[in-house]
Amino acid sequence: MNSSHVGRNDSQASQYTDQHVPNAITKGLRLRGIDVLRVQDDGRDRALDHVILDRAVTLGRVVFYAGRRLLGYCPSPTNSRDRL
Repeated sequence: MNSSHVGRNDSQASQYTDQHVPNAITKGLRLRGIDVLRVQDDGRDRALDHVILDRAVTLGRVVFYAGRRLLGYCPSPTNSRDRL
């Protein structure tokens, strides 16, 4: 069993964390049963913001973003990289 699924609470959204989220936060979320996938574990730790957002949409996950900049994109049914 994958450690990210141990004690998972299905009523909570699966997270896709960017490379700036501290490991302690990721560990704490997992201990609380939240399904967390880090971009590092998905091979996208150097990806641009829109690539991370597109991947999260594809995976059906919420982006947990801890970078200094805010994402300049929001998903839409036709194009997940539409500018705000």
